Amino acid sequence: GGHTIGIAHCNPSFTNRLYNFTGKGDMDPSLDSEYARVLKKKCKVPTDNTTIFEMDPGS
Repeated sequence: GGHTIGIAHCNPSFTNRLYNFTGKGDMDPSLDSEYARVLKKKCKVPTDNTTIFEMDPGS
């Protein structure tokens, strides 16, 4: 299986999955809703290239 380890930035290529997945202001339905809630708290501004987060929480 695949593994995701590391950190990422709250940049537009990622935050579109949180805030504008289909261009209608919606979230990617494949994201875990609890993890998405945490990410939205960290990535409040979709164009923030400085904030980082764990790609695999708890690892």
